[in-house]
Amino acid sequence: MEVKQLRFTPKEARLLSGLTQQEVAEKLMIHPQTHAKLEKQPYMFTIKQSKVLPELFGIKYDLIFFNNDSN
Repeated sequence: MEVKQLRFTPKEARLLSGLTQQEVAEKLMIHPQTHAKLEKQPYMFTIKQSKVLPELFGIKYDLIFFNNDSN
């Protein structure tokens, strides 16, 4: 039986959507290195950024888990 994950970290959601860090950074208008750091500390995304991510990834907002202990 396959268990489906109900929530994803921003990094997991990005990987599933097929986007690169560079592409997401451009959409968020931040440097790619900043985006890489945010993926390691997802609780640091701003509210505005966290609202854009689901649109980029094509999933609902409540499916992205922004807590640092999400791994």
